[in-house]
Amino acid sequence: MSHLAFTIGEFAQSVGLNPKTIRYYEEIGLLPEPPRNRAGYRLYSNADLTRLHFVQRAKWLGLSLAEVKQLADYADHRQCDSLQEHLLALVQEKLAEVDCRLAELAALRNDLRCFQNELTVKTKETGTESNATAHDDPCKCLDPDQEKHHVN
Repeated sequence: MSHLAFTIGEFAQSVGLNPKTIRYYEEIGLLPEPPRNRAGYRLYSNADLTRLHFVQRAKWLGLSLAEVKQLADYADHRQCDSLQEHLLALVQEKLAEVDCRLAELAALRNDLRCFQNELTVKTKETGTESNATAHDDPCKCLDPDQEKHHVN
């Protein structure tokens, strides 16, 4: 049996969370509702602390609260094999998402470098003078018809 040792303030502080977050986690089932002392204060155990560390680690891995809850349910029912299989699938999915984002960011970085180079050349060619020929003509720096390179 786990020793009841923490009030909600102590519990939240021990993991760097706001007590409101702890109550929310209880409300959505990520944490079990703890017993209360005679004064009505929630009392958390070391097992609750372990569970909260699990939740934080899963969130750090990019899992949604719904995904974390499902994993926690597997852990509650001592279904370690199912938990590991499900966690592996989720981690593989998150890795694929990260790889996709990295490819998108690499493409954006390339686009920005090309645009930077084009602007650097134009700036050197024109100096600090404006290219606008009339007051009503807008700047065409971002006009895709005027540029060799499009920024998406």
